Amino acid sequence: MPAYLLQNLHCLFVYPRPIIGFLLIGLILGPAGADVIRHVDVSHRIADFGIIFFLFETGLELSVKKVVSMRGDVFGLGMAQFMITSGVLSLLAPLVSSHLSTGASLLMGGGLALSSSAFALQLLRDKRQLGTRFGRASLGVLLFQDLAVVPLLVLAPLLGDPGGAALPVAIAESFGKAVLALGIVVATGHFFLRPLLSFVKRSDSSEAFLAVTLGTVLLSSSLTQAFGLSETLGAFVGGVLVAETDYKHQIEAI
Repeated sequence: MPAYLLQNLHCLFVYPRPIIGFLLIGLILGPAGADVIRHVDVSHRIADFGIIFFLFETGLELSVKKVVSMRGDVFGLGMAQFMITSGVLSLLAPLVSSHLSTGASLLMGGGLALSSSAFALQLLRDKRQLGTRFGRASLGVLLFQDLAVVPLLVLAPLLGDPGGAALPVAIAESFGKAVLALGIVVATGHFFLRPLLSFVKRSDSSEAFLAVTLGTVLLSSSLTQAFGLSETLGAFVGGVLVAETDYKHQIEAI
């Protein structure tokens, strides 16, 4: 509670962006500052849940049609941003340490080319730019970065392979897992979510709606995490699937 009050005072008198206030208060109260918050692992997990639900809410504002219309931003602009940025940073990586191998430089460049979806989307929402052309392009870039995490995770354990023979096979397998994971989430939402929400609607219970919403978020995020994708991507897709139903507004009101 004191941290929340400090954050709001900061937003009112210093900088009108809540996320900046939360970051600064975290630095002040965390282990690097006053060390008030000592159970960092618990705090990280709570923060992860906050990010997951935030991406679910972002997905609620879209639809499958809108997401499909963003394919140029995701696989065009998003891929270009990741390839160019990671390529430049990989070339600069040896300047940091001359002992880095080519694979390690690629991994470092790819990791540094990624952004924080929660941070960027919150800033866009605060500035009311999420629905603009710039906001949709930014969302497309962030979605591709979530997908790019998979080959980076595959690359890490293969850095010790001198021939690199296993790399193409591993990347192909990771791509297949990503497609399978998203396919399962979409199919589950399409065939089971709408009938389930219709059944819950007849019960006229807000608690049941809340339970289904929580279950949708946790199931979709857990499925993508199990296949090596980010939890936030699963939560976002779950939100988009809920937005396709007739019960979007009831869930938004919870």
